[in-house]
Amino acid sequence: MQAVDAFSQQFLEARDVVAQSVVGVRFAANIERLLGPVGTEIAMRLFAFVLFCIGVQILWLGVDGLLESVRLWVRVETALA
Repeated sequence: MQAVDAFSQQFLEARDVVAQSVVGVRFAANIERLLGPVGTEIAMRLFAFVLFCIGVQILWLGVDGLLESVRLWVRVETALA
């Protein structure tokens, strides 16, 4: 039953992301007009920074997981010796 609940939760989250994307694309011209050229440039730089931070976090978690697996293997080899 938990698998069904997890699937439905993921489905609802995916639906929300798609809905937010559609709304964002639909009203992008209005938002750009409202912000003006300078505000649009600032918003683009802020979003780029946020995406960069997400990428760094993904990289950090991947490297951390890799290093943990290597450390565990070295400990096992040392304990067996």
